[in-house]
Amino acid sequence: MRREPTLTFEGALRTMRSHESKLVERLDGLLGGVILASGAAATIAALGPAGLAPLAVAIAPIWGWVDQKNEAIRILDRILRGCPKLVSGTHAMRRRDLVASAHTILTVAAFFEALQAAVGERSFASLELTNQEKTKLALGRSLADSEILSGVYLSEVPIPSPTLGFEENIKEVGVWLTALARRTQRFLEGLDAWDADRSIKDVVPAALDRYRERYMDMACDVPEFMIWSTLGEHSATRAASREGTASVMLALSEARTDLSRIEALLATTGSAHVQVGRQRVALGRANEARLDRPIISRDEANTLGDIEVPTVRNAFVSPAYKTARVESGAQIANEYWWRERPRQKDLDHWLAAYVISPDATRVPLLVLGHPGAGKSMLMKVLAARLPVEEYTCVLVPLRAVGANAPILDQVQQALDDATHKRVAWSELADGSEEGIRVLILDGLDELLQASRSDRSAFLQDVMEFQRVEAEQKRPVIAIVTSRTVVADRVDVPSRTAVLKIEEFDEAQVRLWLEAWNGANAAPIANGVVRRFTAGMALAQPELARQPLLLLMLAVYSGNPVAPTLDAGLSSASLYSLLIEEFARREATKTVTSRSAAALAEVAAENIERLQVAAISMFNRGRQSVREDELSADLSALLGDGSDGDLSAPGKRVLGQFFFMHTAEATVLGAGEGQSTGVPDMPLRTSRRSYEFLHATFGEYLIARMIIDELLDIVERAAAGRKQRDPEAGFLEAVLSHQTLASRHSILTFMQQICLSLRGGQLSSISGALSFLLANYRLRERSNEFAKYRPLGYDAIKCLAVFSSNLVVLRLLVEEHESVALVDLLSACEGGATGWRSMLDLWRSGLDADGYHAMISTIRMEDGVVSLALDAVVDVSPITVDYLHARLAGDSDAQARLRFGMAMNDFLLINDGSDPIRTFRTELYSDTLGISPREMLRDEMGAESAKDTLVGPRVVAADLPRDMSRESRAAVTAAIERLLLTRQPSGDLASQFIKVLRRLRSLDDVNPLILLVNACRFPSLLGRFLELRQVEAYDDLELAFLLVTLVPEAEVGDPAGRRAMAALRTLRSDLASIVPGFADDLAAAPESVRRAIVRLVLSLRDDRWNHGGESRLTLRMAEHPFARL
Repeated sequence: MRREPTLTFEGALRTMRSHESKLVERLDGLLGGVILASGAAATIAALGPAGLAPLAVAIAPIWGWVDQKNEAIRILDRILRGCPKLVSGTHAMRRRDLVASAHTILTVAAFFEALQAAVGERSFASLELTNQEKTKLALGRSLADSEILSGVYLSEVPIPSPTLGFEENIKEVGVWLTALARRTQRFLEGLDAWDADRSIKDVVPAALDRYRERYMDMACDVPEFMIWSTLGEHSATRAASREGTASVMLALSEARTDLSRIEALLATTGSAHVQVGRQRVALGRANEARLDRPIISRDEANTLGDIEVPTVRNAFVSPAYKTARVESGAQIANEYWWRERPRQKDLDHWLAAYVISPDATRVPLLVLGHPGAGKSMLMKVLAARLPVEEYTCVLVPLRAVGANAPILDQVQQALDDATHKRVAWSELADGSEEGIRVLILDGLDELLQASRSDRSAFLQDVMEFQRVEAEQKRPVIAIVTSRTVVADRVDVPSRTAVLKIEEFDEAQVRLWLEAWNGANAAPIANGVVRRFTAGMALAQPELARQPLLLLMLAVYSGNPVAPTLDAGLSSASLYSLLIEEFARREATKTVTSRSAAALAEVAAENIERLQVAAISMFNRGRQSVREDELSADLSALLGDGSDGDLSAPGKRVLGQFFFMHTAEATVLGAGEGQSTGVPDMPLRTSRRSYEFLHATFGEYLIARMIIDELLDIVERAAAGRKQRDPEAGFLEAVLSHQTLASRHSILTFMQQICLSLRGGQLSSISGALSFLLANYRLRERSNEFAKYRPLGYDAIKCLAVFSSNLVVLRLLVEEHESVALVDLLSACEGGATGWRSMLDLWRSGLDADGYHAMISTIRMEDGVVSLALDAVVDVSPITVDYLHARLAGDSDAQARLRFGMAMNDFLLINDGSDPIRTFRTELYSDTLGISPREMLRDEMGAESAKDTLVGPRVVAADLPRDMSRESRAAVTAAIERLLLTRQPSGDLASQFIKVLRRLRSLDDVNPLILLVNACRFPSLLGRFLELRQVEAYDDLELAFLLVTLVPEAEVGDPAGRRAMAALRTLRSDLASIVPGFADDLAAAPESVRRAIVRLVLSLRDDRWNHGGESRLTLRMAEHPFARL
């Protein structure tokens, strides 16, 4: 990013010199000519180690602030008090420099005023330089001096902007002041008269207070300061600004939604006496004329019959927005990233604040939004609203200029088109010297999608264009629009401001409807157009929130005989009505015959082309398709003999639908383009790509196409006197490239469409799909559709994808969306073996996303295969093998993988398929000291929890009642290992002992296990009667430890205390050994020694500790046998 001189103190004073020459020259003299003579950079260079600096060069630029009886500070104050008068009445270009300079001087003045107050005038006066110090400054402190010089004179002072409001910018100013304070501290510490222990750290808070006070004073007289400070509705700032510039406050008080407030706000910052040249007048007329055009093209508007389309001026509703500044970690193409940012509504205020900010001429503003969000209309309105006296605005529709041309050529092409070559950029820029040039580049996404040129550096090119123009003293504000989802395909410069257009809310929808119904008041009154009410619009909120789709709903609803779009409509019914109505409307443009049959035939052809466009995007794994790709697909699939020529009459219908967005780029001198008719002018080739404004349009069209084709397959098979095998060449062609399971919304649409079919139709479709599944390996690819290769031809992949889609379709058309495996593969060779072979084919042939989609969308349980569209399954490289085994019905593989994941990957799986093995896996992992993490916490109901990979920890209730002897033994062994070698909490230990008691008698449990846990948790003696039975420890020669190591006070219940008393009398001969351990450990019987060693080793095992030693381990350390 280029440096902005007015944001540095040196540059600000140079700017002020032309208006306050005497004051600035006097200040320059006090500072040793650092501003006007050599400049700060030259002064810093003179301080370098290469040579000796003159005393004045080394001392004055720094000492001038603390010497001369504070004269420098007083001069700054006089300059600032004169700024409002200087700013008033100046032209836009000069004014923005003065405003930025005033802010920079204000900030520096606040620091030195606070420094003076902190040090005190007497202390300042005492800081006189001795000759020795002067020599020291000149010769020996070049590094420290250059730091403070750079900090004061050359570093940029942070200034408020729309993305960094006044309050937020105060934090940045604080950082700048802190750095300056540190440099000043180092400078002062080099003076003999300075107290080495004295700190000026309190200067920064005081300087910030003075900065805020001076800023608010300036805001009362300079509108720019007021516009910045009131943006964002900070209550404290608002309160402080109430007495601000009356004209600004008046403009802000007006509640407008048509962006007209920007004119009022910018009028407060402009001059009333500006002469506008002929070229600027012509350009202004062109921008203003766009407001009085219909919101769609005149050609489209003329095809809508009695419907009146409102103008841009009347229909525009200012959208809500979100903002960001591009910094490290910004994900501006990610919708989830934007969700955390606040939604704002004062767009005109934000734009006004932006165009007057210094950064606007250094980096482009990037405006993002979904297709149909209203980006282009916003830019048209902005171009017309900017006051022509101060702003020269050029709107460049990027789809209409050379996609591969430099920025300058694109700008000139737009000027030629808008004014019939009446305006040249260089003349326009020179003729608007006193104003600000604004360049709006609309539709970067169209260059990225439709053009084959690499324009990923487009924003960098724009910033370079701004730099060159600024060097010519003609700075340019640049605004670029693009779709949000392609923003990651372009290099966005650091500190770029990003404005994201948000969808309409209910109030904005109502405002738009007022304009629509107002424009159609007469035809509505005459009964030829139906009123479009808020209730009708808001019944379809997903569509109504996008302006262009809201227009589509309005056009549809305007037909008095069209079915109403009620809230109770299914999604499939809604899209069916919309698509059929607009297909019929488009058909009326080309059909001259009044025959209803002819009209229906053309409408059906239009829908077929839309379906091909949808499947073209889906099969390429994209949300858009290039025109040449779609042309090839139309030719291969529809076989109409036109080679898919979309420019032929009737083929461009795709771009005429409201719900279809056409991205267009013009390439100069590329291929066989259209002659321009002008000598020496290169050929112009238009390249297009197509995209649905809302992805659900394409998804519905795919679902409808598949169901229609299945019905056609059944009908063809049943035609004639004999039943024939289903012929599915088209179905195979379109369903051999991407798995339908990867787009659940397509399957949901198909479910809804199937509800409208008769039972016999679904039964016939099921039979046809069964036949195709039985023979999927033996089918030969149809030559009729051999040319359809959206991704090339991979035989393995095509077979895998087609078979996976057949299985999904077969399940979907069943009443309960499930089929017994034996029925699903009844005609397949190998039965269950054939099923596993098919799964292996999917694994080898599908891409990772498609394979993961399949194993999470279908499931098999108890020999029944079913769809699981609502299941939440976390598929990852770790779990994919387990899910494959589960779908294959391989329980042994599931058990091995479950245990392996727990041991190796710290993941536990609890999908309800095998509770015993799940429990054992958890216990084993705990026994080995592994703490498996939860993969996915269960936040659904109990029934759906079966399809969820691990939720809460398994407890005894998860174990079945009818466990086999082998299972009981395995679970018991795992619990015993855990209780002996691990350190579960008291609650878990209690739960595990409950499980043991349920599975077997505690009399059969190793008494050492019971003793260890009773020592750790004495409360267990009160919970479990078996632990209080002294006979349980009769054969255990360590029972005395329970008495020795557990104080009676810790055994709270009477039963537990009675048990302890009984244990004291048990094997008292062994208990008496404890005091003698220190003297003669060998006196203990061998059996006791072995038992002690076993217990101590288990208790001292590091795995007991979990980051901290247990209470029992610490207590044992006090006993002699702890040395074992």
